[in-house]
Amino acid sequence: MSAKIPLLPRLSDYPLHYADCDPEREAAVLGDYRLSFSGFAEQIDLCAKALLASGVGEGDRVATLSNPHPSALILFMACARIGAIWVGLNTRSQYDELAYIISDAQPRLLFAISTFESRSYQQDLQRLHSEFGCLESVFLLDRHNAGPDQCFHDYDLFLTLGKTVSDEQLSQASAKGDGDKPVLIVYTSGSTGQPKGALLSHSNIIRSALTQYQYWHPEPLRILNNMPINHLGGAVQVAGYAIVCGGTNVLMERFKPKEILGLIAAEKITVVHQTSTMYQLILDKDNPTRHDLSSLQLLIWSGSA
Repeated sequence: MSAKIPLLPRLSDYPLHYADCDPEREAAVLGDYRLSFSGFAEQIDLCAKALLASGVGEGDRVATLSNPHPSALILFMACARIGAIWVGLNTRSQYDELAYIISDAQPRLLFAISTFESRSYQQDLQRLHSEFGCLESVFLLDRHNAGPDQCFHDYDLFLTLGKTVSDEQLSQASAKGDGDKPVLIVYTSGSTGQPKGALLSHSNIIRSALTQYQYWHPEPLRILNNMPINHLGGAVQVAGYAIVCGGTNVLMERFKPKEILGLIAAEKITVVHQTSTMYQLILDKDNPTRHDLSSLQLLIWSGSA
């Protein structure tokens, strides 16, 4: 375990730690959007306050349907801040798959993108809201697409609720949590039956990240994050690894093999974690000699030999 990284009780303690010791360090990047650890910590607190104002408390589930995106990271850490449990949903999932997870996890709130590329999720979101009484509200992350439908609420308006909650109230809610309590539900593939929801605690994710860093400690840690947010790889081995170890999540909303080598060069990415098939597709679609890949220090693969 690296002596440079403290062992803190909760996952959400790490953005606050890096906001104090290195506030301008980049926590997340998506295209031209840059989020420092100072900004990350501020947005986590505002989102956590808005969750409290919406009635979310310790042990409540909050679901997010999104691609890798700063808002997904903020929601994940905001849930962690107040003892709630975050559930990521895959944007490639069909309605029946989404409905199964909602029925099993019973989230109180659902945050979702309304469209991505050629797919609209609004009909599915309306069905989920009408069929599952546990869902009190659906908030659209693409903010200005809420429209007149009473089923949907705007994410910006949700965040304004946070202004009604004091710093003291947030501190009181945060004080209730500890590292052994669950913070994340990841659903298994369901290859031998229905998917099973696996509960992960703060401590699980923190120790996973610190163990990775013990063996793999690139400087600086700038990791490509293009894996689904519902996946252990995306939520823990990539996002959690970077957050705990003070690294940068370089986000890519969809796996696009033709664009990855160019992104590595442009963002000076030092760590790439993909499945073997993804690496093969990258090499099939692009020529590494066309790009300056000298920043790369570590390649990790999983999923097959």
